[in-house]
Amino acid sequence: MIVPKEIYEFSAEQGLTFLEHLAHNLTIELRYAASIRKPHGSLSHEQCHKTMYWINESTHNVVQLTRDIRIGRENWNAEDIANWVKLWINYDHADRHNMQAVVRSIHETLYPYRPD
Repeated sequence: MIVPKEIYEFSAEQGLTFLEHLAHNLTIELRYAASIRKPHGSLSHEQCHKTMYWINESTHNVVQLTRDIRIGRENWNAEDIANWVKLWINYDHADRHNMQAVVRSIHETLYPYRPD
């Protein structure tokens, strides 16, 4: 899977917003993965477990990275973030879930919800 180009164009603040959205969206994907196991879907118990494990691993990394940037331990670097995203979207068993979370997070960063 290819890292979406928008990530390379984010400012530091947009990057943090993206990571915050991504942490949230990964939790949504984790819930979805849990709900599609039998009798609700075609995943075996082992496949479901592996999928949930790798989505959780991605979430763990996103939250830690976001915190490190917020406290100044790390700086926003689009290339580094893109490399992290590339890792997450290629995790076995969780790739499509992680990619959906990435795409949704990019959209939410670029087009924030504004109640009328």
